Amino acid sequence: MKKEDAQTIDGATRLFGIVGDPIAHVKAPTTLTRLFAARGINAVMVPIQVSAAGFDAFMAGVKATLNLDGLMVADFVTAHMARSVRDSQGA
Repeated sequence: MKKEDAQTIDGATRLFGIVGDPIAHVKAPTTLTRLFAARGINAVMVPIQVSAAGFDAFMAGVKATLNLDGLMVADFVTAHMARSVRDSQGA
């Protein structure tokens, strides 16, 4: 990230995450964080590496994160993980 692209992150910053394993290749965090900044939205997207085996525990814990406004699931979507996402939404 170039210095002029840097964004201030503070206590009011909203979080979005993209979850996967592997996760190093994803472009969404850079693209969406720049889009948020261009629109004056105090938010960032961060990559979150979570294994398939750890997905249920991650989802259980992440529900308590009050400034997390959304998650994308990348790469390792299985029926089991899709069910976990639905369960976390109360469906």
